[in-house]
Amino acid sequence: MDRTALFDAFWRGDALEWSRLVSSLLLKSISYYDLHEDYYHAFLAGLFAGMGGRVQSNAESGEGRSDILLRDPEHARAACLEVKIANTTEQLEKRAEEGLAQIAALGYDAMLKEYPHILHWGVSFWKKRCFACVRSS
Repeated sequence: MDRTALFDAFWRGDALEWSRLVSSLLLKSISYYDLHEDYYHAFLAGLFAGMGGRVQSNAESGEGRSDILLRDPEHARAACLEVKIANTTEQLEKRAEEGLAQIAALGYDAMLKEYPHILHWGVSFWKKRCFACVRSS
């Protein structure tokens, strides 16, 4: 599967388009019963494994463990993702924002400081829906 549009949206920081593309993938690939945070976490880690660069899952960074750290040295950029689960559609945005706040509060981007461009992504899931918000540092 060509994931170029997904990776492009991600690195542009286009959270709306990236969320739409991930939700589309979820509709095509997962079971309604795959609703646990660790499942979505692994789904994203696998999704990014094919993009090149380095993908780290549950890496110690700052004052805790970030869910996913991405390094793309070829383009001098990196990203930190925190995954959350929502219990309703209405909670998707709130939970994604909580992920962003957790990244900032615990300094999860500490291992990425050598990169001039770092994206922080709060990503939430509810069933086969994804919502993401992003900040640049």
